[in-house]
Amino acid sequence: LLLKIKTNKIVEKYIKDKEVSWGKKQREAQVAKLNYFLTYAEEIDGKSANVRTLESITSNDARNYKEHLHGVPPNTSKRFPDLTPSQAVKKAEQDGLNTLSQTSQNNYLQVLSTLYSFAKKELDYDGKNPFEGRGETKAAKKLQRDQRDAFSQRQLEVLFSSPLYSGCKTLSSCHLSGSLVPTYSHKYWTPLIALFTGMRMQEILQLH
Repeated sequence: LLLKIKTNKIVEKYIKDKEVSWGKKQREAQVAKLNYFLTYAEEIDGKSANVRTLESITSNDARNYKEHLHGVPPNTSKRFPDLTPSQAVKKAEQDGLNTLSQTSQNNYLQVLSTLYSFAKKELDYDGKNPFEGRGETKAAKKLQRDQRDAFSQRQLEVLFSSPLYSGCKTLSSCHLSGSLVPTYSHKYWTPLIALFTGMRMQEILQLH
C-alpha cells in the first residue's frame, strides 16, 4: 500500500524516473529543493524522511511552508550549512539579505506538487496533493514584472544624450562622438520604442 511507503523512497523513485530527461544542473536543483523541504518538515515535527509518508503533509503544512519560503535567502543550504531552515530565515532577516524571488518560491512549491502527481500517476497514491495550485504562476510573473526597477530620470538623460542620439562616429562605434545619427538602425529606435510603449526588447525586434 503506497500510503505506507516512506517519503524518502518515493523521492528516490521520482528522481530515478525523471533524471533521464534532466541535465546535471537540473537534477541537482530538483534534489536540493526536495531535500530542503524534507529538512524543513523534520525541523517542524521531528519526523525524518524515512518515517514520513506523503499523506502526513496537510494543506496547513503546505501553506506554512509557502509562508516560510518568503523569508528564505538564495542558496540558503550552502550559505548556512550549520543552521536549520528557520534559523537561516532569522539570520537572513537580521543581516538584511535578499530572499528568494517569487518565481524561485514557486519552483520550490512546484517540485513538491510534481512529486505528488508522480506518486499518484506511477505509484497509485490516492491521497491529496497539498501543494497543488500553490505556485500562483500567473500572479507571480505579473508581480515579478511589476517589481522590476525602472530607469531613473538621470539614467534616461544619460542614455538619450549619448553619441548614439547626439551624433556618433560610426554605427559600430556608436559610443564615440561624431556626426552620424543612425536613424535607420534598430540601435537608435529600440530604446525609444521601449521608452514610449513599455514593450520588451524581444517584442520590439519582431516589429516590421
